[in-house]
Amino acid sequence: MESTLRPILSPEVPLKIVKALDPSMDSWRGMADFAQTNEFARVGVTKAEYDEWGGERIKKWWGGNWNMAV
Repeated sequence: MESTLRPILSPEVPLKIVKALDPSMDSWRGMADFAQTNEFARVGVTKAEYDEWGGERIKKWWGGNWNMAV
């Protein structure tokens, strides 16, 4: 994983890879915690927005992983 991520990160960006304690549930727990924050309200998508614009359009507008490493 480090050999994949390191080339797309700036040299000064720290990178630490840690194995999840519970791989089947940790990502869900992390998102559940995030959903309780004010930040989630800013980046979240309502059902009406999703119904109007669809998943692919929403992903391009509000934080699909395509733009996170740039």
